[in-house]
Amino acid sequence: MLACSSCSPSTRQNGETALARVHDRYLYPSELRSIVPEGTSKEDSARLCQDFIDNWIKHQLLLQVASLNLSGKLPEIDQQAREYRESLLIEAYLRDWTQQNLDTALSLEEIEVFYSENREQFLLQDAVYRVDFVIGEVGKIKPDSVRFWFRNLSRHQSALDAFCSRSCIDYSVDVARWYSMDDLRRNFQLSDFPQDKLEAREWIEIQDRDRLLMFQMREQRRKGEYAPMEYSRTDIYKRILNRRQRDLIKSTYRDLYIEGSKRNQFEIFEP
Repeated sequence: MLACSSCSPSTRQNGETALARVHDRYLYPSELRSIVPEGTSKEDSARLCQDFIDNWIKHQLLLQVASLNLSGKLPEIDQQAREYRESLLIEAYLRDWTQQNLDTALSLEEIEVFYSENREQFLLQDAVYRVDFVIGEVGKIKPDSVRFWFRNLSRHQSALDAFCSRSCIDYSVDVARWYSMDDLRRNFQLSDFPQDKLEAREWIEIQDRDRLLMFQMREQRRKGEYAPMEYSRTDIYKRILNRRQRDLIKSTYRDLYIEGSKRNQFEIFEP
């Protein structure tokens, strides 16, 4: 900033000496304070200040030319600017108001009702799968035992749970979570996944570096079918909140109108 003040013209304002002038507009040091990061060297500070001053001059010169050449359109531009400012102000207020007052808690019943009433909006673009899986380190997992326990879950799930909770990286049995093919590749860090085997309900084993991943499909929904509610839960949540937000904004406008009428804050004149 000190380096910039060497460009000082005679004009002063609020104790500051101007750094530059374009016609009747002046640039003061206080307008440059935010452009120099803390710890910047004097040389870099001077360069940043000079660049800012040069750009400010170019901007003001172009603004002056635009004002002269578009003088007939200035009332229209001023009106657009006022409308834009009002829109920004209202938008910022409504955003803060809804953040403070929007009820974001959702019950399972609300999600189920919304899904039931809007199922046509939740058609699958790709097939999704509900899978059981076990992931363990190679050498520590017991593939034969895991396969046996999975095939006889009704009698041996406790043994499977005990082994997997003690010796596996991760596992899931009969959980209501659905995966697209992309989800399977991404969530399990696999470059490829044998989709044909999955859809044929074959037992799948993939050794990847030091991991052994074991999968079997429990359920499938195909492209064009209704998406499972569990798969669409995040989307449902967003849609319900968006609807609540719209309702809250409508009620805000209505309440302001009613309150304004009670307080005689506005009048409607006969034409």
